[in-house]
Amino acid sequence: MPPAPAANILLVLRDRDKASEIQDHFLLQGFPVEWVNNDEKAINGLASNQFNVLLTELLSTEIDGLRIMSVALNRDPTTPVILLANADQTELAMRALDEGGFACHPSPCNPHAVQRSIHQGLHRQSLEYEILRLKRQLDTQHGLPNLIGDSRAIAALHDRVRQSASDTAPVIIIGEAGTGKKHLAQTIHNQSPRSHRPFLKLAFAQNEQATLERTLFGHGPGVFPDSPEGQAGQIEYADEGTLFLQNLCQLSPVHSDQLINTLEERQTQRLGETRTIPIDLRLIVSITPPLKDSDPTNKFLQTLQQRFGALTLEIPPLRDRSEDIPPLTQYFIDTHNQTLEKNVTGIDADVLQLLTQCPWPGNIREIENTIRQMIIGAQDRKTLSRHDIPVAILKHPDMTSDDIPIPHGTSMHDAERIIIENTLIACNHDKNKCAKILGIGLRTLYRKLNEYNTPD
Repeated sequence: MPPAPAANILLVLRDRDKASEIQDHFLLQGFPVEWVNNDEKAINGLASNQFNVLLTELLSTEIDGLRIMSVALNRDPTTPVILLANADQTELAMRALDEGGFACHPSPCNPHAVQRSIHQGLHRQSLEYEILRLKRQLDTQHGLPNLIGDSRAIAALHDRVRQSASDTAPVIIIGEAGTGKKHLAQTIHNQSPRSHRPFLKLAFAQNEQATLERTLFGHGPGVFPDSPEGQAGQIEYADEGTLFLQNLCQLSPVHSDQLINTLEERQTQRLGETRTIPIDLRLIVSITPPLKDSDPTNKFLQTLQQRFGALTLEIPPLRDRSEDIPPLTQYFIDTHNQTLEKNVTGIDADVLQLLTQCPWPGNIREIENTIRQMIIGAQDRKTLSRHDIPVAILKHPDMTSDDIPIPHGTSMHDAERIIIENTLIACNHDKNKCAKILGIGLRTLYRKLNEYNTPD
């Protein structure tokens, strides 16, 4: 068997001495281990850290291994869960394996045997990731182009969108501004049997509460002076398709009850009319967290989950999935290179590394706008360089390190160029100051810049 991928282990064990023995063994193998001794610490650890292996007691004081396993697998279904069971816990151990546990070992355990199980579990995980990656390649070519990235989060979204495509249950999309909630909603519609029917988007604005009911449900003749003939609402227009309520917030209890009743009865009623109109639609709503506790929208979302089995999809911010930045960057280069009719084909490795370090508070929307600006500024050059990065990005606190990133394998010629160009930008293009810092003559600096074709 090939070497095991790196493991980052969460160990949940009540006994400190046993935990220390296991920790020592795995640390010697180069596997970092974090030990906790109860349920709550384990669940908090899973929420705040990137563990790819869970090693837990099946059941002991303050430890419910089934509960912890459920949280871990909900977070990442590929996580190898290794359980440690006492001799009298055979029936519970069988249940744990049926519910997704990878392996079960007697407690106290043999660390070498546990290591073999972890080794096997990580290889299974690698194979599952590779299958997901290949599926994402097919999806990009045949229907899921809006979900771009190599992170676990994007892999999970691909899988859940695909699995729920034929479902009719409502969908709740949660994500910060700019994370791509609208694109995800469109993707869900495109993958569903309703794809040939309408996809209607209603951007929610708190200052439009007075007209929301009219917009959603329509009205009969004579109800409103500005529309004497009456008009259908968005719910009717979305019949047999999908209705997307974007950035839902401050939804009044009255409007909430009307929407719930519409979904439940599968019929709608225009304002001012008594007749009912049959409808069949799938509802998708998006919210930008955090919603205030006092926001009545919370109750509406709970009802969608409890009464209609709504699927909840969360898009993490870009700062939590930096591995998605390279494929996103290339995607936006390809897209805007074509729309702007430019000849840009790539980006310098050191620049891509800098973009990966940026926290991108505006998420995907911000990185797309940044790449577009860079392509415009590149003029006739085919490769984006650090000179093309907008000043606002370079001045971000996370981007102002004195370190100059030089990727492994960079040639001496390119390393010299990276150092000179970075120093020049740090000096605000003051060439005298730049030459002094580099310890070279001004004439040499000009010659180097001309050689690298670096813009002034």
